[in-house]
Amino acid sequence: MPDALLAMRSRHQAQGRPASGWVFPSRSKSGHLERWGYKDQHRRALDRIAKAHEMDASAPMIGRFEPYCLRHTALTWISPNADVFTLARIAGHSSITTTMKYVHPQAEAVEMALKRTAGVPTRAAPKAEPEPEEKAGGNVTPKRSPTK
Repeated sequence: MPDALLAMRSRHQAQGRPASGWVFPSRSKSGHLERWGYKDQHRRALDRIAKAHEMDASAPMIGRFEPYCLRHTALTWISPNADVFTLARIAGHSSITTTMKYVHPQAEAVEMALKRTAGVPTRAAPKAEPEPEEKAGGNVTPKRSPTK
């Protein structure tokens, strides 16, 4: 389990396992992490990484990217394993129209779904490793093939 998830689970347990509340609370007036706050934190973190790389060329360098790219990538990775309604719930979208931006069915996945519906035996293709997909601005996000 990733360290970040372990930390969130530990915090949730320490707070008595609340059934509601913010995942990313802050000291803001609303009580949750707001757009201005995370964008500023994101910019400062990238600036620190760039400065460290300037001082030591062997330090990792991360190109500039918008924070929503992380969300888009995570939802795209989940999409082969969840229907669009479940993915909408995970994302907190009020409409599946928004969620559909994260679902990229491949022809093979559509064909297998139709075969399963018709009762035709299918053999699931092995899941491929994600291939990098270059995005505008130098962002790299893994590409997933939604096979089940």
